[in-house]
Amino acid sequence: MKREKIITILTPAYNSEKYIKRCIDSVISQTYHNWEMIIINDGSTDATESIVSKYVMGDKRIRIYSQKNFGYVYTINRLISLSKSIYFFELDSDNWLNDNNVLYGIVNIIKKYNPDIITLPNLEICEKSNKIYKITPNNPIERYCRNYNEVCNEIIAKNVFCYSHSGNAIKKQLVNDLKMVGDPRGADTRFFCAVLARCNSLYCLKNEMMCFGVREDSLSHRRFGIEHKIKWLFDDHIFFKYYYEENKKKKYLFPQLIIHLNIYCDCLSYHGKNYKDSIKRCGKEIWKHRLLFKGIYPTIKLFLITKFTTVFHIYYRFLNK
Repeated sequence: MKREKIITILTPAYNSEKYIKRCIDSVISQTYHNWEMIIINDGSTDATESIVSKYVMGDKRIRIYSQKNFGYVYTINRLISLSKSIYFFELDSDNWLNDNNVLYGIVNIIKKYNPDIITLPNLEICEKSNKIYKITPNNPIERYCRNYNEVCNEIIAKNVFCYSHSGNAIKKQLVNDLKMVGDPRGADTRFFCAVLARCNSLYCLKNEMMCFGVREDSLSHRRFGIEHKIKWLFDDHIFFKYYYEENKKKKYLFPQLIIHLNIYCDCLSYHGKNYKDSIKRCGKEIWKHRLLFKGIYPTIKLFLITKFTTVFHIYYRFLNK
């Protein structure tokens, strides 16, 4: 009987000829061998597909699927659906594992504790200078969170990096019908926050890291205008939908709420054609999710009064009804 694999590495790739070898080599060199790696070539116009195909021919654990350029969100959803292992781990094509024992460390934790999620610190390295840009979280700690309350406390203490699911081993059954949606920028944050809302156990690793190549042309480092940000407001429904799954989740704050609020503030600071519409939407969204926003009101009250009085008045009117 064929043994079920514990972990699948999921890699979306688009025009990654400069980085894909480094990514794949970091997986092949792991001391833990019972993994599989699924790579989707998302309509690359460079040599990405031919480079990966050579690896596929020499290693049966690696699979490649090619498609038209459907984009990051579609590709991640397809990758997750193709994974048949107990856990999946997204490793983008310009990222790599920092040493040969990362998967060994992850699998050891899985066998010992069986947590919903295993998180790794992100080591961001500038591609141009090859120097460390930053480590997130700033002071990684080894920690096992045994219940939802402990998970939330670690997130609030910023000991867990919550802005992307990439670089985390996630139990496949935790995702179920959950899909990434909306604009690519911020989609991974919305998705992972929704996953965290379902999480009841989490293990933070300290020494095993995912290296993140910082490039000026990467999606996460592009600057987007306010018109683009207004569109994000329409894409956050998935986060709130899963946040409401259990009443106990309402009293805890994930970073997504702050991100959401920052977008409101950006919209209200913009004196363009969408200014009035953004004020209306801000009010509607805060009212609709008032039970969540009420929890962070005391923390941000002074910030709102001094910088964004319009938002403050909306908050005050709605949250005191």
